[in-house]
Amino acid sequence: MKFKNWSSTLMMILVVQAATISLLSSSASQKRLYDKLRLKTAPLCADPSNASLILNKNRLQSSQVRESLYARMCAIQCQTLNGACFAFQVNVMKSINDGNAYDVRCYSFNDFIHNIYKPSPDDDCSLFMGASKYKIVDVLSWGFKDSLNLKEFDCPPKKRGVNLYKLDMQSRAVYDSQSYDLLDNAGNVFKIKNYLMNTANGTVVVCRTCDEPYTNINQIVPYLKSVNLDISAVQYRGKWIFVWQQGAYEKTLSYVDNSNVSLSKQFLIYNMGL
Repeated sequence: MKFKNWSSTLMMILVVQAATISLLSSSASQKRLYDKLRLKTAPLCADPSNASLILNKNRLQSSQVRESLYARMCAIQCQTLNGACFAFQVNVMKSINDGNAYDVRCYSFNDFIHNIYKPSPDDDCSLFMGASKYKIVDVLSWGFKDSLNLKEFDCPPKKRGVNLYKLDMQSRAVYDSQSYDLLDNAGNVFKIKNYLMNTANGTVVVCRTCDEPYTNINQIVPYLKSVNLDISAVQYRGKWIFVWQQGAYEKTLSYVDNSNVSLSKQFLIYNMGL
């Protein structure tokens, strides 16, 4: 795998906790699978302002408006386009010229998707993404002072501190997992810096913390800020989560929390270059 190509083609988006995925199969000459993105039972949509209109049907009767039909038609259009269409969206709306009819629009995405959101009841839309090229990553961090304080959330001695691992977007598996206990060993803070600095260009690194990411971290705060990982707001026994790509620091998603509840995030990471 050529990691060097990732910096311009990897998309990282904060989705929401507890999204579910259902599968839609297309039926063109090249069999591709598309996933309909959901948040629990509700579909997720995106801002189509930077997308291309590839299907436009007007003044349809309600009996003609079947999402499965138009999703399949859009999937075929998407995968037969000359450009890199990696996602598409189906929008259904009341017809402007006939209040009893509906218009259907299909948009293709071949660039970064902006503003994924849960639509209102009046906004009928669904976003589909190529099934083989993205990874949903759930990350949980917790601290000793968290009110949850259940036994299963006890921090194992070898996992206390900052836990880092890398994500292989081709196999969609994690590797090179490392744990750095900052409370027990002040020198571990520099190992975190070395881990990030020596990560190959384009590689995705995910972080979660267990109990204590604050002690001694101030020694590398200037470096962390330089790669868009600002942890200066963290307090003793706070929590930290991030998804970060070497060489594409502007795509970093980083969260610090000092409350007494666990911190949970879900990310969608999509590689448009594979």
